[in-house]
Amino acid sequence: GELESILGSYVFRDDIICGLSSCRQPHDKGYLIKAKNGRETNIGKDCGKKHFGVDFETLRKTYDRDLLNATRRQRLSEFQNRAQHYLDTIDQLRHGPIGADWVYKTSRALVSKAAAMPDQIVQCISGMAKARDGAITRQRQATAQEVDDIEARENRRIQRPHYVPESIGMLQGLAVLFPENDLRQILAVDLIPKLVQLKQLSVDTVRELDLATWDKWAAGIDRKLEQAKAAIHEGTLLLRKSNLAQLDKLLEEQADRKIFGHFISKLPV
Repeated sequence: GELESILGSYVFRDDIICGLSSCRQPHDKGYLIKAKNGRETNIGKDCGKKHFGVDFETLRKTYDRDLLNATRRQRLSEFQNRAQHYLDTIDQLRHGPIGADWVYKTSRALVSKAAAMPDQIVQCISGMAKARDGAITRQRQATAQEVDDIEARENRRIQRPHYVPESIGMLQGLAVLFPENDLRQILAVDLIPKLVQLKQLSVDTVRELDLATWDKWAAGIDRKLEQAKAAIHEGTLLLRKSNLAQLDKLLEEQADRKIFGHFISKLPV
């Protein structure tokens, strides 16, 4: 018979037998269809195409698209209901005593030339963040024995005095300065304005293309919030007095030590 409409679709864990008498093959995915003679049956995707041709494919594509859009609207509606809760959560994350706003502003001061931070500190921490490596090293003059060893190992003459890097500590919490953990970007630029927009969105009438974009964005909200929490935690590790005090050994100028010491003294812990 001729095809009238697709009534539903299904995916089963176990294969079921195709409802077409000429087929009877087992399949796990398919559609519930209604023929023009009023008969209803289940049919696999490939069978439908074979028996009903273009009619089936056209109806199937429309059905699948409508179902996808309905699913997306349902999901988006659930996110919309939670939008204010998300905004409240972000508000708490931002404004705690050691919240995102404080962590962002204070950690950025360490890598900002505008913040009256000693150049050596700015260069050192920026370089470490770029290399994604918290090892604190300084150059020291190599001993005569060390230079002899290097010459023997590399089979060449080395000019003296020769300097070698020496590890003097490990800076914790550097990840708060990685680009993907930029708290201002995650919270103030991305999540907050979009959540405010989502609250006002007419989910039932949003266009198909915009619906797909919103659906994809909303699916990432929880991950971004977890990322922000992890970045705040990293920031609290970075901004501990004992952690940053390790860098004092790198400063040669008394004036720089005084400026950096003042910055550290204002940290809560």
